[in-house]
Amino acid sequence: MSLVKKFLFGKKISSPLIRLLALLIILLFVSSFFYYVIEIDGESMSPTLREGEVLFVDERAYEDKEPQRYDVVVFKLNEEKEEIVIKRIIGLPTETVLIKSGEILIDERKIKIIHGNGPVGKMMAGPYTILKNCYFVIGDNRSDSFFGIISKKDIIGKVIF
Repeated sequence: MSLVKKFLFGKKISSPLIRLLALLIILLFVSSFFYYVIEIDGESMSPTLREGEVLFVDERAYEDKEPQRYDVVVFKLNEEKEEIVIKRIIGLPTETVLIKSGEILIDERKIKIIHGNGPVGKMMAGPYTILKNCYFVIGDNRSDSFFGIISKKDIIGKVIF
């Protein structure tokens, strides 16, 4: 941190604004090698993520560990990456997901949904048995969200807000 302080408040570059701008350019350059930048288009993750927000996605998040329940992930709907989607992981491999009376049950046990609003749509009733290397995802805006099972290979990365 002292190196950053010295750079930002040192005496070699006269204007703090120029130093801050230089630091931002360096951070942007470095982050472009490690993160995918995405802009929210839609309300399916509201109120957690709002339309127009810009997010950083860690493309290396799952290289050495598995996605966890409640992670917000970005994934592709097709091989060409033409449509990118953001959802929250609710179900993990080998679990069975059932939507009953607007609530989510995992292996017949109700799970506490700490993110999102409203009951889960009836169209998603299930049950869904999640295969190995697959995950059940849903948006936080339950009234404007529908999804289901995705493959780990389609996950681009984890949202790091």
